[in-house]
Amino acid sequence: MLAADAVLLAADVLLLAADALLLAGDAIVMGPLGGSRRVGWGGSMVPDRLA
Repeated sequence: MLAADAVLLAADVLLLAADALLLAGDAIVMGPLGGSRRVGWGGSMVPDRLA
């Protein structure tokens, strides 16, 4: 059970890191342009002003 929990925790950390990278990409791509977020780019619901 501990090994399975460790694997799940590691997967969660990797997913959080991937989300952070996608949000950073959104901020870089959309920030300077000031455009609307394209659906499906980051898969996040964070408004442009917060990204």
